[in-house]
Amino acid sequence: MKDAVEVAKRVNAKWATVVPGPYDSGLEWGYQTANVNDLYHQQIAEGNIIPNIDLAWEEIAYFQVGDNPGRNEPTTGEVNYKNIFKHIYDKGCQGIVGMEHGNSLKGKAGERAVIDAYVACDDFLCVHLSIILVAPQLKQRNDIMEKKLGEKHGKYSRLTRREMITRTSYALAGLTLAASCGPFSSGASGLRRAESSRRGFKIGIVDWELGKKADPSALELAERLGFDGVQVDLGGVEAMRRPEAQRRYLELAKRFDVEIASLALGILNQVPYASDPRGQELVDAGLDICQAMGQKVILLAFFGKGDLRKPENSINALVEQLKEIAPKAERAGIELGVEAHISVEQYMDIIEGVGSPAVKVYFDMVHAHGKDRDVYQEITFLGEHICEFHAKDYGNIMFGQGDLDFKEVRRAMDDIGYRGWIQVEQWNEIKGEKPLGMEETNRRNLQYLRGIFPPEA
Repeated sequence: MKDAVEVAKRVNAKWATVVPGPYDSGLEWGYQTANVNDLYHQQIAEGNIIPNIDLAWEEIAYFQVGDNPGRNEPTTGEVNYKNIFKHIYDKGCQGIVGMEHGNSLKGKAGERAVIDAYVACDDFLCVHLSIILVAPQLKQRNDIMEKKLGEKHGKYSRLTRREMITRTSYALAGLTLAASCGPFSSGASGLRRAESSRRGFKIGIVDWELGKKADPSALELAERLGFDGVQVDLGGVEAMRRPEAQRRYLELAKRFDVEIASLALGILNQVPYASDPRGQELVDAGLDICQAMGQKVILLAFFGKGDLRKPENSINALVEQLKEIAPKAERAGIELGVEAHISVEQYMDIIEGVGSPAVKVYFDMVHAHGKDRDVYQEITFLGEHICEFHAKDYGNIMFGQGDLDFKEVRRAMDDIGYRGWIQVEQWNEIKGEKPLGMEETNRRNLQYLRGIFPPEA
C-alpha cells in the first residue's frame, strides 16, 4: 500500500482504487467495496443498477463506466447510461466518473464513436461532461475561428479532429479520464476548473525585464515592486548546475518571500535546439536544475538563431528532439513550455507529434495579436495545452494603453479554467526608455494586471 501511494504521488493522482475486502460485519458484503461502483460488473452480476446505487450511495466515491455486452463505450449494449448519469447528477454526485472500457470500432471511427456516445448519454440537461464537451465545443470553436480567420487558417478543421483524438486517446491507453460530477469535468483542465473557484492568478516578472538575467538579485527587486515571483533565466546553464548557485536562489526566495515561478532556457535563442546537438544537452541540464530547485515549468524559447521559421530549424527536427527528452520531463513532473513565432496549428503539430503530456505551449499574449490573429480564439483552442503566459501589450509599454484587450484574455482564461502564473515580459520591439523608468513602469503595469487578474478569482 505504501508503494502504491508513492506511485500515486509521482503521477499527481488524487484518487486511487483500493479493494480491501470485507471489514464491517454490520454492512452487507456487496457494499463494503462499493467506494468504486463498477457499473459494467454490476450489470453482468445482478443488474438493478439505480436501486443499488441508492443503497450504497454514501459509500461511493468513484463510478467506472462500461457497457454490456462487450465492455465498450455507452450505447453499445443494454445499460441505459443516460438515465444513470441523470440519476447521479440529480443526487448531487461529487465523486468521479471514469471511463474503463474499450472501443467498439477501430481507429478514428472508434474514437469518434466514444465521443458521440458520451454526448448522447449526457444530453439530459444543458450541463455536459467536460470530456463530452470536446465535440460540440471544438465544432463551435472551429466555426468561429474559420469565420474570423478566413482561408488563411482554414486547416483548423483538421486540428479540431486531431485534438479530439488526442484527448480521447488517454482512454485507449488505459488511463482513467476522470470526470467530477456537477458539472462533470476531466483531466488536468478539469482539475484547474475545480480549483478556479478557490484560487486566482499569480503575477510574476521575467528576470531579463528587470535587467537581471540569471542574477539572483532579481528576487529582491521583484519583491520590492510587488510581484509574486520571478521567471529565472538559466543563462549559460553551466553556472546554474552548481548546487551552491541553486541554493542561493532558494535562500533569497525564502528571505524575500517571493517565488521562483518557473525557469527559462533563453540560451536556445543562440544555440538552436532543432539543429545544434548542444541544444539537447542544455535542455537535459535544464531539467536537472528544475528538479533540484523544485520547479515544474521550464520555458524553451525559439527566437533569434533558434527561430522555428528558419529552414534549418524544422518543426520535424524539433519534434524528434522533444521525443527524446520528453520521457525524462514526464518522470520528473516537469512541463516543457514551447514559445515561438508559430501558429496554433504548428503548436499542435509539435504537441501531437511528440505525444507527451510534458510538452506544452508557453503562450505569449502579443504573438497572436501581432499577426492579426484572434488571441481569445487561440487561447481557448489550445486550452489545457498552455502551461503559463507571458503578458505584454501591443504597441505600448504601458499595459492598457496598447491594442491588446486584456479583458478578453481573462475571459479566455476563464473559459479554459486557467488559474496560475502570468509573467510580465515587455514587448522588446518597442525601442527607447520606459516612460516612467523601469521600476515605476513595471509597478504600474502590475497594478493594471491585478485589476483584471486578481489573486482571488
